[in-house]
Amino acid sequence: MTEGVTRRGALQAVAWASTPYLISITARSAFAAPAAAGDYVGVIGGVPGGRIALSTDGQHVLAYVCNGADTDAANLARWMHGEIADGAFDVGTIGVTVIAHLQGDKARGTVILPDGSKHLFLAGARTYPRPKPGCIGRRRRSTRL
Repeated sequence: MTEGVTRRGALQAVAWASTPYLISITARSAFAAPAAAGDYVGVIGGVPGGRIALSTDGQHVLAYVCNGADTDAANLARWMHGEIADGAFDVGTIGVTVIAHLQGDKARGTVILPDGSKHLFLAGARTYPRPKPGCIGRRRRSTRL
């Protein structure tokens, strides 16, 4: 549970710090092999301060959509989860829907907002460095004299 909460916080932070992308939507297939596991972040086109973050294990997806700018509080922030089929998914909650396709290091799709407006997004894959075994909690000694 703690790892899931930490991952959600990291995705939310990375979504706000991501660089802008905008591309098109792709179709969804009914059956297929699982998508590659990973995390994706991007900007939602046409939504001031709009950000999206996706995390998948290859079979399930956790999506976060928000808007707002550094000077304005977000008036939209939604978490969604669902299943992936052939790298595609369609998830939604409380008036917000994300339809997307994962392909390589990109996630492309559409966000449908409560007012019915549709906005395209392209999210890039993000990787997080893993600590070397045995290094957690240790301080590295300085070799300077």
